[in-house]
Amino acid sequence: MAFLIFLILSFIMIFFIIQFIRYRNPYKLIMVFGKKGSGKTTYLTKTCLKYLKKGRPVYSTVPIPGAYYFNPEDIGFYSIPSESVILIDEVGMVWDSRDFKGFKKEYRNYFKLQRHYHHTVYLFSQSFDIDKKLRDLTDSMYLIRSHFNFLSVARRINKCITIVHSDSGTGESHLADDMQFDSLLFFWCGSIQITYIPRWIKYFDSFDIPELPEKEFSYCPVPNYPNLKERLSYGVGNLYTHVLRSVQGLRITKGILRIVQKGR
Repeated sequence: MAFLIFLILSFIMIFFIIQFIRYRNPYKLIMVFGKKGSGKTTYLTKTCLKYLKKGRPVYSTVPIPGAYYFNPEDIGFYSIPSESVILIDEVGMVWDSRDFKGFKKEYRNYFKLQRHYHHTVYLFSQSFDIDKKLRDLTDSMYLIRSHFNFLSVARRINKCITIVHSDSGTGESHLADDMQFDSLLFFWCGSIQITYIPRWIKYFDSFDIPELPEKEFSYCPVPNYPNLKERLSYGVGNLYTHVLRSVQGLRITKGILRIVQKGR
């Protein structure tokens, strides 16, 4: 009897694992954000090389050996092969939430159909400042923090839609995003990822920035300040003058008091 129960439970577990692997969705839109210097570009490089080892083509806005360097504004206008991985660094500079008019319908249509294109997309930014249409489509997020200047720790944030019920203040129910950190117990499936920064920085140039035109700026000359000896001499002179005036003031006050006393 016990053996039969064991067989049934084993069958159920194997069936569950097979179905989980078979119907999982690897084509997700993932947002990664963190402050400057937290290790976002390092994590991008690590992710790029990981997918390259799996044989998937990678398109990146950061020049990385083995990946295709592309312009993110081409998304939705030109075809990218299926099974590709797309990595967009500093996405807030491309599709800023303030510049909602610049988010063209081609971008919107692509990200709505991104899973059907069989693309895995990673967006990297310093904050959650991308266009709202794009924010609503993200499947999951990672928050990256730097520790001890050589380690970056990425914590996964689960995102789901929940119902906010009406109250006396709002007056109506509405849908909202509920976010929370994934449990550390699921570290084996990516709830937390630790990156050793020096291992990956050789694959990219973190200071590769667009050049700006030069301009002549007016220089403010440094005045000829007195040296220490001159400052001490000036301070002692002021102190002597102040003491001398105080003594003279006391003498005058005493003289006035004597005159007043004689008058009485």
